[in-house]
Amino acid sequence: MPIEPSSEEGQTAGIASSSSSSLVTTTVLIIGAGPTGLALAQGLKQANISCIVVERDGRLDARSRDWNMGMHWGETALKSLVTGEIWSRLQSVQVDPNQPTAESDDLKFVNGESGELITAIHAQKFYRLRRSKLRAFLAEKLDIRYNKSFENIAFSSGDSLAVVHFNDGSSIAAKLVVGADGSRSSVRQLLLGTDQAAIRRLPYCATFIHSKFTREQALFLRSFHPLYIAAIHPGGLFSFLGMQDAADPERPETWTFFFYISWYSSLDEQDKTANWTDAQRSEQVKEFSRTFTDPFKSAFEWASADCKVWYFGLHDFDPGAEGHRWGNLGGRVTLAGDSAHTMTYQLNLEYRPVYINQIYVISNHQYKTVIEYVKGNKKPQRKSDNETMNEKGRSKRSAPLQNRPTGFGIYFGIYLSSPKNQFRKPIHRVLPRPNLLGRSRLFNMVSMIAVKLGVVSRSWLEKARVEHCSTLQWQLPIEMR
Repeated sequence: MPIEPSSEEGQTAGIASSSSSSLVTTTVLIIGAGPTGLALAQGLKQANISCIVVERDGRLDARSRDWNMGMHWGETALKSLVTGEIWSRLQSVQVDPNQPTAESDDLKFVNGESGELITAIHAQKFYRLRRSKLRAFLAEKLDIRYNKSFENIAFSSGDSLAVVHFNDGSSIAAKLVVGADGSRSSVRQLLLGTDQAAIRRLPYCATFIHSKFTREQALFLRSFHPLYIAAIHPGGLFSFLGMQDAADPERPETWTFFFYISWYSSLDEQDKTANWTDAQRSEQVKEFSRTFTDPFKSAFEWASADCKVWYFGLHDFDPGAEGHRWGNLGGRVTLAGDSAHTMTYQLNLEYRPVYINQIYVISNHQYKTVIEYVKGNKKPQRKSDNETMNEKGRSKRSAPLQNRPTGFGIYFGIYLSSPKNQFRKPIHRVLPRPNLLGRSRLFNMVSMIAVKLGVVSRSWLEKARVEHCSTLQWQLPIEMR
């Protein structure tokens, strides 16, 4: 008898025709060869569970865009997913492979206008990993099938296998399918429907630049910090500057820097500028940068005319929102990474010390869950976003640019307005998840900066931790002082 999705799940998956002897079969099929999918596959490989990863592009480096991300407390989780031999080469994935990760370091946040140090977040072993290198690193010795775009899932008539069909006419059958195909996940659309699976657009945007500089310019920019520095501007802007590729320590003119500015931008404004050229995007952030201090001001001013430019509006998908809880088709399909919980890049894709940590914490958790399922016939539960944070709510108050929340606020999950020369009044709130808030170092980071900026008192934060961390969601009150 064919296995139908339960009525309460509401999916409309098809039923596969009689199986063919040529049908490729595996225990776990992972759709998407991003860091999450590859890390999960490495963990399964170590557990001797057969696994295939499929990728829609023709190769891992098919797309030109690249970026880097931080890894802090996720180190242990990643290490548990790969072999010792692979782990021993992690240094090669760093933005500067010649500079070993310091035992401890400080991520500095300065006033973008004056250059005054606001705070420095102390961290142990803070890695900076290039995404392109990280994917190649995690792809080693895995069974990856390229040029396979997901179309649909059907179910075999004789057993519990899910049969995934691709646009090239091929199919792969698996006991468990994991959708790790990004923020606009096709697998999520199958599970929830197009409307419920859609991302939510946010009134924030950013323009990123990659550029090389002259030897003297590169040395000057890097003198502020060898890897990264961030700025909160009183005008409601946020900027970050760091290394992207410093492979040759003797030739600074070959180094590639990674920097951006983010700002509040209404959805109407985003729509009106949707057709802007890269040159227009570049000129816009260069104009913003003229009010910044160095190194940010000079980085944008000196950026080469042919530098790479990327712009995008921010968006998210909250799995905890109403209508977003997916059924797993009888324990045979689930989601991971951005497919399960899309967050803004500050909380998700770039410099924050949470994204890559979350990848490996969740990948490690899912790898263990899959093992339990495969070996003990235990149905996998949907991974909740306990280790994640998501932005909630928006201020209804209309504010001029200088009073708008900064990208820094998004980064920490606390929205702050920035009156000139002050960082005090919060006009947005968030609902961070209790496990992350109470059990990770992120709470300490938030506390340190929120207190330093006069957003909340130490006593209020301690009371909030005790009283609210047991609830599903935790919200800062409007009257924070």
